[in-house]
Amino acid sequence: MLKNIFKKLDELLKAEGKILDPDWQQIWMPEETEYDNFYRGKFVTALIAQPEYVLISKALKAPAKNRALIVEYLANAASKKFETLAEKYKVDLGQFL
Repeated sequence: MLKNIFKKLDELLKAEGKILDPDWQQIWMPEETEYDNFYRGKFVTALIAQPEYVLISKALKAPAKNRALIVEYLANAASKKFETLAEKYKVDLGQFL
């Protein structure tokens, strides 16, 4: 049954141009991650993490895999929130330059 729930969630996300990461259970997110409402229904509420928190997770836990994404983000002027998170979690942003 749980497999069917995640399959349906993936379908709903795809309809919104999003994907459910197949490794979602392994994802680490900062404890202070802020979330925005993505969907609110009668029985279900879905939240989506704000981009800076997702990006710091990627930069910290899988920098090689996400190098291109982080480089592009840094090239377009990272937010102060991202910089603060990088400092707190000791992410060496120099590795992306």
